[in-house]
Amino acid sequence: MLRHQCRKFKKYRGIKTIRADLNLLLKLIEEDTVNVKILHLIRDPRGVANSRRQVYSVDSNSMQRRLAARGYRHRVLHDDRVANPFPGEGRRPMSLHHHHYQSPIARGTRLDILGLMETSDVFPLLNTMPAYCKWLDSTITLAQKQPDWLKGRYKLIRYEDYAATPLSVTEDVYRYFDMYLPDKVRRWVANNTEGDVKGGDRLYGSHKNSSEAAFKWRTLMTAEEALQVEKECGDIMKRLGYRTTSSRVRLDDLEQSLFLPLPDDIPREL
Repeated sequence: MLRHQCRKFKKYRGIKTIRADLNLLLKLIEEDTVNVKILHLIRDPRGVANSRRQVYSVDSNSMQRRLAARGYRHRVLHDDRVANPFPGEGRRPMSLHHHHYQSPIARGTRLDILGLMETSDVFPLLNTMPAYCKWLDSTITLAQKQPDWLKGRYKLIRYEDYAATPLSVTEDVYRYFDMYLPDKVRRWVANNTEGDVKGGDRLYGSHKNSSEAAFKWRTLMTAEEALQVEKECGDIMKRLGYRTTSSRVRLDDLEQSLFLPLPDDIPREL
């Protein structure tokens, strides 16, 4: 599929893939001689966990499947009340098609209930935080080895760095792709990453205060949930410059940064 899409256009073709294996692109580069450039966007795993929690809490179909896989029983409600295991979550009241999920013994955090901390193969591989951090670790390790086929084709960006200086990072991305940055793109970046967001869709919308959005998870996750992710993903977080709350940084103290400059041994661009 990638081969077909890349050959379809003569000039530029952008394809967004979610947590793709870098090795999948090796054949495309070596055998098809396609001029591929990779922009690898990463984020603090705690922010990723919170984002997934919000999505599954809003998307009733996804949540029903995950709760059912966790062994939660359900019963049909005989009235019009909307049952939501996480009241107050999401952009609108969530319909569970009048099903109310209940576990024989409800234990754990919201991440546990949704199966996001599972280590088994009950859920799709990369939908859990342990699997996500394992994938992230292997991908960064491959980039650190700087194989010949990846040189000149790989650039790493942390979401938090983009959120801090969106226009500067955008300029760097266009330079990497050897593309001219139009003024209308500059204006779009400025208009969609600055200021307070009033109304609209805060979860899926494109107009956000970037610096606020990047760390909003710190006010939405509990300390226990953050520690869960840190315990599972602490090694790769440290490698990528993300501080843990165990380093005497309070989760709710937004004046204290939880991300440091990217360590020198992590390749920003090959």
